[in-house]
Amino acid sequence: MEKNQVSLSIGDIVSNGVSIGMKNFVNLLLASILWVVTIWIPYLNLGTTIAMIDIVARLARGEEISPTGIFDAKYRARIGEFFLFLAFYVAGLVSSYIFLATPIVQTAWSLAPFLFVDKDRDPLESLKESNKLTYGHKMTIFLAMIVIYVAYIVVYLIAAATGEMIIMLLALIVGLLTIPIYAGATSYVYNRLTGDGVAAS
Repeated sequence: MEKNQVSLSIGDIVSNGVSIGMKNFVNLLLASILWVVTIWIPYLNLGTTIAMIDIVARLARGEEISPTGIFDAKYRARIGEFFLFLAFYVAGLVSSYIFLATPIVQTAWSLAPFLFVDKDRDPLESLKESNKLTYGHKMTIFLAMIVIYVAYIVVYLIAAATGEMIIMLLALIVGLLTIPIYAGATSYVYNRLTGDGVAAS
């Protein structure tokens, strides 16, 4: 398999994640809150889950996002295919666990949900294309996402150790920021590896 010639670095992924995430912070946070609210309505939540995936792809193209857009009926139209996608995805992850390769497979397939929703790929095609696009970049993508996650964990542990109200409040704020930053970082990677849009700052 030939390596995707696009260059990616941990610093670029994290910095663009912060830039894109902060630019869309309010809308991403509101969309996330609305998604949580729909958890109690399974059918509706399946549609909003697909919509949340699409939001990341739209960020990659620099599009404006609307929190209430997650309720669009077009997302619920793909629920059947989405279950098929999840079946292949979960089965692959379970198999990878046996060989202690879950982080590798999860990173290889990290773009698959967006290709499935945004590019209208079929379930297997989206997994195969994601693996091809991330080839040669898996470690960079994995470490960049770990950096974002670890940054939050460090703040949280400091808050838990001190018990200071102001630090605990900071931990909460950082936790809220992690959602849009992670979405922004993912959209940047999707943008760079698919060549779709101009999400980079």
